[in-house]
Amino acid sequence: MVAATTKAAQEALRLAEDDPDRALALAAAVVRQARAEGDPGAAAVAERAWGLAAFHREDLDTAMRHLRRAITLGRSAGSATLAAEARMTLAFALNQRGRPRQALREIDVAIEHLGRVEGARARAQRGAILHQLGRLDEALACYRAALPVLRRANDLLWIQRVVLNRGVLHGQRYEFAAAESDLSEAARLCERLDLGLSLGYVHANLGYVHGLRGDVPVALDFFHRAQERIGALHAQLGPLLTDRSELLLSVRLLPEAREAAEQAVAEFEREGRRLALPEVRLLLARVAFLEGDHPAAERQARLAVREFDRQQRREWAALARLIVVRSELAGERRPRVSLRRVEGVVDAVARSHWPVAAIDGRLLVARLALERGRLPEASAQLERASRPRATGPALLRARAWYATALARLTAGNARGAARALRAGMAVLDEHGAALGATDLRAYAAGHRAELSELGLRVAFQDGRPRAILEWAELGRASHLRQRPVRPPDDAALAADLAQLRATVIEIDKARPRRPPAGLLQRQVALERRIRDHSRFGRGEPGPATARHLAVRELGADLGDRALLEYVRYDGDLYAVTVVGGRLRLHRLGPVARVRDLVDRIPFGLRRLARRSGTVAGRSGALALVRHAARGLDDALLAPLTEVGDRAIVIVPTAPLHAVPWSILPSCAGRPLSVTPSAALWQVASHRAARTRGG
Repeated sequence: MVAATTKAAQEALRLAEDDPDRALALAAAVVRQARAEGDPGAAAVAERAWGLAAFHREDLDTAMRHLRRAITLGRSAGSATLAAEARMTLAFALNQRGRPRQALREIDVAIEHLGRVEGARARAQRGAILHQLGRLDEALACYRAALPVLRRANDLLWIQRVVLNRGVLHGQRYEFAAAESDLSEAARLCERLDLGLSLGYVHANLGYVHGLRGDVPVALDFFHRAQERIGALHAQLGPLLTDRSELLLSVRLLPEAREAAEQAVAEFEREGRRLALPEVRLLLARVAFLEGDHPAAERQARLAVREFDRQQRREWAALARLIVVRSELAGERRPRVSLRRVEGVVDAVARSHWPVAAIDGRLLVARLALERGRLPEASAQLERASRPRATGPALLRARAWYATALARLTAGNARGAARALRAGMAVLDEHGAALGATDLRAYAAGHRAELSELGLRVAFQDGRPRAILEWAELGRASHLRQRPVRPPDDAALAADLAQLRATVIEIDKARPRRPPAGLLQRQVALERRIRDHSRFGRGEPGPATARHLAVRELGADLGDRALLEYVRYDGDLYAVTVVGGRLRLHRLGPVARVRDLVDRIPFGLRRLARRSGTVAGRSGALALVRHAARGLDDALLAPLTEVGDRAIVIVPTAPLHAVPWSILPSCAGRPLSVTPSAALWQVASHRAARTRGG
């Protein structure tokens, strides 16, 4: 009977990490049975299992209470080993509770009373405690000392624990190949030992490492597998869902990122993890804002402000308040938002060492001040936002150039504004690979679009068709750009990008304190190295969308064809034509009128496609389509008389993307091409010419 009780206690200990709920129930039953049988040794093992299971359920008070009982029962059983093993687990719980010195004392006492294999386990546990304290070199030394002993003893469970922890440590040190190797071994051992929960945590860490390496599909696959395993065992999902949301956000999968962020908020609320909850709310607010759901963004940001204030995390609260005011200004309450209040929020963000957010905030204040005719306040904010344009990380410089351009335009210096915009665009172009790797919080593609939109405004004020075409194309390139979801084939470049991602995450973790200068210097150095590698490295050129339109070559490239590029500006639709090497600009009228005609065509075509429709219904649908097609022809093509009967290349703007151009009367029987941008068409035409020549 005693042997059966001891076996059950060992089973409860095995289950503690794999299925904490089952372990708790079994441990409680074994403790009662062992006491009835007068078996303090079995009771000690069961109490340790109870404490370990409670630890994995985030109940540290219960965990420490049962672990201390396990130590006492081990002594009562006359077993220094049982007491020392319980001390090992207690040490880890104490460290989680924020008592690292006490934790190290407990583990050192445990090592003194353990044999060779058990001592190796304790050293591994000591390494885990040092690891959590950020003493990575000491932790790695402990792992290296323990692992050979555990391998010789074929202690698979502890080998799994050590290689898992060492894999995480390698990831923190940017040693990604070593991290992947250790974590993959840990996964194989978990499968062999049937450790479902531990396997879930291994998959979560593999997802994190692959995310840092830039392999988004593989990272998402591991996150999905981790979520299934960890969720099925009712363990902590909040951190995993947060990592998944940020990864999805980095590649602009906004609906999926929002769903993961909402789930993360719900999990942190359920788990009672109040310290981390407001940061996840802030993530959800950012995603909702980007989706255009400003009420939801404001609601989550306000909750985050209250929670940060309760925790006296004023710097984080300032960042959340910025999202609150941005959301208010995006809605109907914009006229009632006080300029002084927004200025105060932005000043607090600047004091809290969020540099890119501070620039964006100052731009927000400047635009609001300009709307309200308060030029001195706008100029002061723009001057402060433009200061870091010469030094620092690339994104900060690009945003500062944008502020410089807006300041110059406000002062009536359109040429100076155009020069500043091109300087900002050059920074983003030079550092495109680096920004694509790191821009989780600020979205460099959005910043590029802002530069091109302001450039288009300057070009329209100047009125030259060439400048309008160039800036319209830069805007299209901005919208077509996407962050790569796979690491580059170049191993050196992939390693630099991974280190840059890890460095930016480290900088974010250092906030709201001022990040160490060494980290910022490392970020700038890595950005330059990646820029130089991309600029001078061999291999295939970047995506076609990265190429600027060569306007001087366009006439020759087109030959007898005509290019029609449609552009939106201030509610009106324009067309820039290139015919015979000459550029012309045409104002075509309000966008709303054209959009109404475009919306009618899909309705009519769907009715024509129905087999069950009546003759009268099909006749009416055909009349509707023909009327809309004639109206669009009159609006979009008839004014462009220089086109004549040439073959045409059409570059539509957003309201025209759904136009079936071939049904327009002027397009009947005419060769035509439709392309997202003239630069893309130009690249494709050059490739076709090379192919024909080869």
